[in-house]
Amino acid sequence: MLSWPNFKILGLIAIMGGLKSIPENFTQYASIAEAITNLFSPHVEVVIHDFKTDKIIGVWNSFSNRRVGDDSLQDGESESYHDEFVIGPYEKTGLHGEKIKSITSVLYNNAQNDKPIGLFCINLNVSHLDVVFKSLSSFLSMEQVQPQKLFVHDWREDIQTVAHNWLKERDLTASQLTKKEKIKLVAELDFLGLFEAKNAVKHVSVILGGSSRATVYNYLSEARENSNKNSRIDKS
Repeated sequence: MLSWPNFKILGLIAIMGGLKSIPENFTQYASIAEAITNLFSPHVEVVIHDFKTDKIIGVWNSFSNRRVGDDSLQDGESESYHDEFVIGPYEKTGLHGEKIKSITSVLYNNAQNDKPIGLFCINLNVSHLDVVFKSLSSFLSMEQVQPQKLFVHDWREDIQTVAHNWLKERDLTASQLTKKEKIKLVAELDFLGLFEAKNAVKHVSVILGGSSRATVYNYLSEARENSNKNSRIDKS
């Protein structure tokens, strides 16, 4: 097994089942490319481009039908990448129409970033994720709202709908609510007459994350007191 110094001197990497030569100043990126493709195989391709030769000098897990030695098609545009480090992510179209999410790192010759020497491109095939996303979207989509004649007297569902819509409009969850906000939510439920049901307080206590019934009664009392105060102010 080659040690890292010998590996660097020889400038060799295993690509496509055989050894291909690679310029010495690029060998440090070989193990990174291999690590990325091993981790995300078979969905990631890594391609290294050399500005000097305008050639592809490394390909791992190729699914774009590109090979070592193919033209990079950069046409001497290395200077246009000067002072850039990471480009993307951006979207590309694969060989068979796949949706590819790509990101490119600009490679430099030294720590002073003197001059770009090439590109390190990572291409992630996200088509399979697209399929999963569309399947989930189809599964979760609701073609129609619940017909009114179903459970028309279900006060529990009425409380749940009003409470969760109130939270959603404010981008909150029940666990995030302050005491003042809980009182406002209780006031909204009370305004709609949803505390008239026998066990409404118990049900609201569960929605509020396990508050005791006594606590919910206190919220309700404060909400009604605030409502009466506002009513007296309006009349004065």
